[in-house]
Amino acid sequence: MDGSDRLGVRVEGTIPRAGSSFNLPLQLEFYGTTEGQAAAAAAAVQKALKKDYSFRLSSEFGSSSSNSSKAAARPTVSVTTKKLDWTAQQAALDKMFDQSLQQQYKDLPNIEMSPCLQNITLLDYQVLGIKWLVKRETKPIPAPFYKKVKENQSQMYLCEITHSSQVDAPRPIRGSVLCDEMGLGKSVQTIGLILSSPPNGVEYKIPSELPAVTKPSSAPTKRCTLIVCPVSVLSNWTDQINQFVAPGVLSVELYHGPNRDSIIPEVKAGNVDVLLVSYNTLATEHDVSDKKKGPKKKKAKRESIFDIDFHRIVLDEAHTIRNSKTRSFKAVFNIKADFKLALTGTPFVNTADDIYSLLSFLGVEPLNDKSIFTRAITQPIKNGDDMGLTRLRTTMGFLSLRRSKQNVNIKLVDKNVQLCSVEFADDAHKKLYDALFGTVRVAMEAILDDDTKALKNYSMIFEKLLRLRQACCSGLLLTKERRDIAIKLFDEMQANSSTKKLTAEEGLALLEKLKGAFSAEENDGSLAECGICLMEMEESDGTIIKGCGHVFCNVCIHQVLAKSNQKCPYCRAPFKESDIVDMNQAEKAATEGADECQTKDLQFGTPPKIQALLQAIQGMNSDEKGVIFSQFTSHLDVIGDAMKTAGHSFVRIDGSVSASNRITAISKFNGDDAEAPRFILCSLMAAGTGINLTRANWAFMMDVWWNSAVEEQAMDRIHRISQKRAVKVLRFVMKGSIEERIIQVQLRKSLQAKGALQKLQGDEKRKALIGDLRGLLEIKSE
Repeated sequence: MDGSDRLGVRVEGTIPRAGSSFNLPLQLEFYGTTEGQAAAAAAAVQKALKKDYSFRLSSEFGSSSSNSSKAAARPTVSVTTKKLDWTAQQAALDKMFDQSLQQQYKDLPNIEMSPCLQNITLLDYQVLGIKWLVKRETKPIPAPFYKKVKENQSQMYLCEITHSSQVDAPRPIRGSVLCDEMGLGKSVQTIGLILSSPPNGVEYKIPSELPAVTKPSSAPTKRCTLIVCPVSVLSNWTDQINQFVAPGVLSVELYHGPNRDSIIPEVKAGNVDVLLVSYNTLATEHDVSDKKKGPKKKKAKRESIFDIDFHRIVLDEAHTIRNSKTRSFKAVFNIKADFKLALTGTPFVNTADDIYSLLSFLGVEPLNDKSIFTRAITQPIKNGDDMGLTRLRTTMGFLSLRRSKQNVNIKLVDKNVQLCSVEFADDAHKKLYDALFGTVRVAMEAILDDDTKALKNYSMIFEKLLRLRQACCSGLLLTKERRDIAIKLFDEMQANSSTKKLTAEEGLALLEKLKGAFSAEENDGSLAECGICLMEMEESDGTIIKGCGHVFCNVCIHQVLAKSNQKCPYCRAPFKESDIVDMNQAEKAATEGADECQTKDLQFGTPPKIQALLQAIQGMNSDEKGVIFSQFTSHLDVIGDAMKTAGHSFVRIDGSVSASNRITAISKFNGDDAEAPRFILCSLMAAGTGINLTRANWAFMMDVWWNSAVEEQAMDRIHRISQKRAVKVLRFVMKGSIEERIIQVQLRKSLQAKGALQKLQGDEKRKALIGDLRGLLEIKSE
């Protein structure tokens, strides 16, 4: 304990090489003027340490060795560890953002908005946002947690987190995070930044004021702004630039498709102002670029986007890179740019660890080091130590600007959300759901009596819940083999009404029988979670094991491959590397080989939900348009067939639609001519975030997702500042089904982005979710 840090004990050590591991015995001696003071110090360390420890306690400072045996006794001090209420801490973070606004608005540059920004009247908060972004680029701020100190008559920089000093000043932060609430115009503010803070030697002018753009005649400047976004959002950026920037001012190119290489020389020559690319394309490029590194690399290599020095990189929907193990994060991290900007309405999705990826992207020292971030923020938060949240608040206060709809006094049009409870008809749809539910319930009642087996088979259990949710939409979403097996097993159970309760092993065997044959169509379009790391997967990161059809993220399944005993973590079936198939590849194969009769099984009439949808459409005014959302593209297939039969025109966006075709589809939908479609069918994965669909004022949510925030984001595609009509949202759920109970779980356990459950990790999260299974399947606790 030293004079500069009298309130705590600090023990530091540095491992000299990455990947090294040491067993280091450590003896701590505590001295105090009274035994109570020393015991209190020992208790504080006892709370912090996770490994084995022993304490030597002296009764007073300078005590004689004769008391050593007594002093060596372990102190018996009551230690209380409080559990962190993440919901309250999330509210505290939101409050911090609100209170820091006036501080953020201080010393903003006195600049006029660019005349090239047209067809829009910027709101006051948007003007302040643009000025704040310009300030962050023209006056980079020093890294937080560092202070100047004198050591041995020399000026040093002391890091208050690592308590280590260095000669060189830490790198200033040349970037920021704009995390305004969804719908407040982050894209428009970014366009304002591009026009108001151009590269040195570049000036943007309206073409009538020629020359439109001036640039130095010397070597090409780092001129281009790279915007990285989900593929579904590419069209939104082109639309907004075309709408709000005077024609001819910005040269915009899309880096997508097989001929994208031809754009690179133009960017390097300084002829492109804005380059748009999707996370998927960037990850693919990085894979190719990474494979060419090493001794076998040829001299004449293909130029890639990673060879370009950009003026600025912008990450839209920046929470996409929250998992630092994904290909998207690794690709973004390797882009070279002078300035960096992250845009996200949800900086926290699962845990505080989500912020690490943003800090790493922005190069915020020392928290861009994962081990330091874990020690300084993640671990204290898990231990209920307020210091972790304090550091997180401080960091975000330095880096980010966030405004909510409330604190900018934005009055949006009314949004009326109705829960439409739809009854099953006494037909094939009801028969299938009852059979599937009854069989799964019997099996689960046995499995849940054995917590170990329930946890071990967590992924298979939730796969069955997925099938139940699909059956609520339409029996046609399940393969014929799976339907037949479920009905046969249920009929057998009903015939033998005296059957005793199953054992856990028998329950698992029953679930295994229900599995049926794998169908890529059943999984297509759902927001899948990797069964190992429990993270939602990007399309580009998902993999499927051919034999059993179970799905994992690329990182996790290759960790399994590295083991000598390679078995599927779901079903324990052996597999080899050649059995792993990319999800996009499987989707393409399923599309090309799909059975056209699947959606036209004669025993299934129009599903009840779709009947309710068609009835609701009749209540729309003739000049109104609607968006129909589902997480299952196979459900969109069934809806599409019914819409065609009913004579309703529509376009569609899902994961299989190319970027150019998405742009075309949205453009057609936004039209007002007689040929313009009245509806757009969207998968949650492909169109739930980032795009503007305000030409519609009706949203139809056709199925329920575990995380209600995902549905809220989809609703915000039409409930935005530019919306002029009152918005009506209909959420369809099947009465008495698992869907109703999922909504109850959402409300009771806060299974949304700000809820405490999602802040748990690993087995903690699994146990919490499995604890809700009894409620979902109406199984009483014994």
